[in-house]
Amino acid sequence: MTKEKLILKKQRRKNVYMRPVYVPSDIHGKIKDIASETGISMSVLVETCLDYALRNVEILEERKED
Repeated sequence: MTKEKLILKKQRRKNVYMRPVYVPSDIHGKIKDIASETGISMSVLVETCLDYALRNVEILEERKED
């Protein structure tokens, strides 16, 4: 399977309000870093990442053990 990259365009920071995102702290930190670098709000990043993941998900059947 070819890995496609999620490409984000930098944006100027707009006045937005925060919404809670319930994820492990390491993931939250990565989202926060990307938001800071790109100027994209955390909520938009989360929505974009989830949309990408859902469009590109592949579900494999569980393999039965002998």
